Amino acid sequence: MYQEQSIIDLMESVGFGEPSEELSEITIDQSNIEGTTNRTFKGFHRLVNLENIYATVDVIDMQDDDFNNHLEQLRSDAARSILSKVFNQNKSYQSDFDYSDKISSNLSALIDAFGYQVAYDAIEQMMVTKRANIEERNAKLSISSLKMELEGAINNDGKVIAKGIERKLNDAITNAYLIFFPKAMPGIENANCW
Repeated sequence: MYQEQSIIDLMESVGFGEPSEELSEITIDQSNIEGTTNRTFKGFHRLVNLENIYATVDVIDMQDDDFNNHLEQLRSDAARSILSKVFNQNKSYQSDFDYSDKISSNLSALIDAFGYQVAYDAIEQMMVTKRANIEERNAKLSISSLKMELEGAINNDGKVIAKGIERKLNDAITNAYLIFFPKAMPGIENANCW
């Protein structure tokens, strides 16, 4: 188990960055702009910016509070997802042990996974938007491009030629496993496998 504060700490670690002039009519909460690590989601993928997210939310001309709540929910869902993937879904996880202090002292081990999870979720939002606007038309025209951004590309020989966000996310989760559960790598039953 871990305390709600662990979720909040991870959620607040990365921000969306400053909005462009295009969003000047929307007031973005400072807590959504800045993260405690000074990293932004654009660093995980260039498409993850406030303008693209605003253009693909279901409600046209979403009000400030609603959009800020949407951004906060996006970060909260991603933080919960990452903590669940790293801890709850790990067979070495002990539900009666409080991992909060370990998470707090090793928060940086989770940040890459968290950033890639938000990037993945934001690009999925762009792919499934119901908005009838130019962004939707562009997304439909480039759905294969967005899908490649998520999944990457493999050549005819089965070699990875472009790492997608999904692979980067899985790598980041694996790295976090190794820090929090160094003797319990998922999928490896015996460390002496060679």
